[in-house]
Amino acid sequence: MQLLFAQALADQGLLGEDGLPLTSAEDGPILVAWSDNGSEMTAIDTRQFMALMAIAQHHGRPGTPTDQAHVEPSFPI
Repeated sequence: MQLLFAQALADQGLLGEDGLPLTSAEDGPILVAWSDNGSEMTAIDTRQFMALMAIAQHHGRPGTPTDQAHVEPSFPI
């Protein structure tokens, strides 16, 4: 998951040559990741990575899968 987010930032030209975001976390997020409350998105390692890369996380409400309805079609089963 971390590789996918890092590649997406690189593809958009949002990473410097050192592999870090062109802006600092103090400047505000450069991306907002909206996801469910899955373990891979709520893990401590993921939170630390997202903070380092200036990506804000937003999680849907537990037990309400329709909160992510606009994202779910992006991921084929």
